[in-house]
Amino acid sequence: MKHFFIFLFMFFHVWIYAAEDNSGRDVSQFHFRHLKQEDGLTQNTVWCILQDDTGFIWFGTKDGLNRFDGHEFRSFRSEPSAPGNGIGDNFIRALHEDSEGRIWAGTNSGVYIYDPKTESFSFFGEKADDGTVIEKEVNDIKSDKSGNIWIGNWQGLFKYNTISRQLFHFGHDPDVSTSLSSNQVLSVCVDSDNIIWAGTLGGGYQPISACDQ
Repeated sequence: MKHFFIFLFMFFHVWIYAAEDNSGRDVSQFHFRHLKQEDGLTQNTVWCILQDDTGFIWFGTKDGLNRFDGHEFRSFRSEPSAPGNGIGDNFIRALHEDSEGRIWAGTNSGVYIYDPKTESFSFFGEKADDGTVIEKEVNDIKSDKSGNIWIGNWQGLFKYNTISRQLFHFGHDPDVSTSLSSNQVLSVCVDSDNIIWAGTLGGGYQPISACDQ
């Protein structure tokens, strides 16, 4: 299956080629195959996309999470009748796969973790060192080279140590010049030196070095 997904672009781009016209300029032509609700997608506004290590493609939409195997979709949505097994919020803003193959789904109301072994979701309700629980819109989720999970949302930046199972919160403090520039973290990047970069709303970007972690 994984080798099959190496050619995923064939489903969305079908084929891409470059040619030269009579003037010698490069001309690129793009051909797309559209996958919509009529094909099994729960909603046509796709917020994020992830390919997991087994080859599945995950689509986070404004109304549900979808898994695509190259032929058909399987959807995951909030299930009021079984709240312990389903995802608790249908607006999926961020997707990330950890080292154990679990899918972290950032939603409008926190993070839910999908366990492929049980095919069920659980709410990530850990309390941070300052007592904060991640419960607002999650915009990005990344792993660093040490296996820590970094989560950016409207409450700031969080680091989850998967070994000690401790959650740390980095927030903005107007009285501390070295604190996070804004609590509204839109994006997170881990560079080749394992430095965490947090992109914020109105506060620019901010690197977090190893000593800050």
